[in-house]
Amino acid sequence: MTHISTNELNQAIATTRTIPTKNASNELLTEFCERLVALKSVTDVCIVDGDRICVSYDSSRLGFWEIDRLLDEVGVARPTTRWWRIKSEWFCFTDRNARDNAHHVATCCSKPPVKPGA
Repeated sequence: MTHISTNELNQAIATTRTIPTKNASNELLTEFCERLVALKSVTDVCIVDGDRICVSYDSSRLGFWEIDRLLDEVGVARPTTRWWRIKSEWFCFTDRNARDNAHHVATCCSKPPVKPGA
């Protein structure tokens, strides 16, 4: 198990994902981990048993779709099963919700909304 730790994590929106890989070489996995850990939103990356990557990140600043895109750029293949496709879409959905909720500005219920330009 290769383990890399880096930045502090916003515990309120801390997210940990385990990503299965498919026939990826150790060099590709290491390159992916090094590129991922360079992002400020990622706090922990580890390679588990040579066929899974465990990533901890702040989902208010980084989404799973960005991690998935980086995997494609490096050339790390993932399973193509229906279950993994559904699961990865769910990860994207929940990360988008976390990001939207983190950046939402709440309004007070006793205050009427302000007209734009007023």
